[in-house]
Amino acid sequence: MNGSENGNYFFHVFLILFTILILVNPIVFQDAIAQKNNFWLDPASQSVSWPPPIFIVKGSYIMLEANLTSNSGALNATVQAVVYNETNQVLETLNSSITTLLPSIPILVYVKIPSLTPCSNYSVEVYALSATGAVLTPRYTIFLDPCMLFNNIWTLHSPLKVAYLYAIAINATFTNTLNYQILGIVFAVFHNQLSQPISIGADSLSVGPQESAIAYVVGNVPPGLYNVTVFAWLVNRASISPSYSIQVNVT
Repeated sequence: MNGSENGNYFFHVFLILFTILILVNPIVFQDAIAQKNNFWLDPASQSVSWPPPIFIVKGSYIMLEANLTSNSGALNATVQAVVYNETNQVLETLNSSITTLLPSIPILVYVKIPSLTPCSNYSVEVYALSATGAVLTPRYTIFLDPCMLFNNIWTLHSPLKVAYLYAIAINATFTNTLNYQILGIVFAVFHNQLSQPISIGADSLSVGPQESAIAYVVGNVPPGLYNVTVFAWLVNRASISPSYSIQVNVT
């Protein structure tokens, strides 16, 4: 064979061996890709599977819930969550307790998320680690706005009609169930007997962690009988309280 034929021969041999290697041992190439993407996927632990973790609320805390399953033998694992702010800076690295995964049995693992600035955007990178620190699972990046998880982060006590200066106002007491201060806007919508909105009053209210505060929402309405709906929003218009309706007679 001449030099050109020699080169073609060795190229074809290399191509055949390369194809066989991919088919026989794809983990080698998965691991190479994983390292290129700045994380290492333990080839010995490919059998650990999980769907994307979710955020839930337990009491007044945000928790990351991960559902891990070992499809081979029992192994110890911990879930690690890296919290980034809006400018992609690492704020904190959090870990679950060590959990023993059993074959083919889904195990729920929780990571407690600390108090974050209300109504800001965060991203959380999540993965599971073995006892030796090897990454057992693909990484997920999950976006988090703490306030979006809390539809009723403020509880509303029965509103009352009161005289406020020279007008009629709705006195509404809200209790903040979170462990950090929340600024909200309290609305009172006055409807006539035909259920038509006649007036909308608003008052800003800042409530400390686990504390209560009172809002006075003035209604600029003529004398008459009204149904008033009271509720609270965040400044970004996300609902944070249940609504409550009362009937008031303005004289």
